[in-house]
Amino acid sequence: MKMNLFVKISALLIAFAGVVLLMKWLQGPSSSSSSRSGLEFLLGTDAKPFNWCGSQAQNVHIFGKGLSETDALPLNSRDQSRICEVLIEPVAAEEVTGEFLGVAQAQTAEGPVVLEQNEAGVFRVKGLPFRSKVLTKALSELQ
Repeated sequence: MKMNLFVKISALLIAFAGVVLLMKWLQGPSSSSSSRSGLEFLLGTDAKPFNWCGSQAQNVHIFGKGLSETDALPLNSRDQSRICEVLIEPVAAEEVTGEFLGVAQAQTAEGPVVLEQNEAGVFRVKGLPFRSKVLTKALSELQ
């Protein structure tokens, strides 16, 4: 009985390792530099790092609850990196509806970059919609 259980568990582990290796092989060498592992690919995590402020952001302000753009709250460098450098996830086309309101603004050399959010929790920067659990949490803590 114990030997039979050991054989079954070993077969499952070998099969799982084979599937992970097959997924890595199917991704090819061009994506080997990607930060995504075979296990992440297998489990379907689509979060990717994104810096919406730009590399040369000078000032970042958040618009607190009920505050207008003129009453924006400035952020220190630690909070600025929490807000600017986030993991983004894809969104469905149906979620990119409704009115987007400004929640933060970064001042760059090219001009201001505004982060907007709709009531469904979808963010938008320069027309690019995305979802981010990290950004949602950071904004709720700072507001």
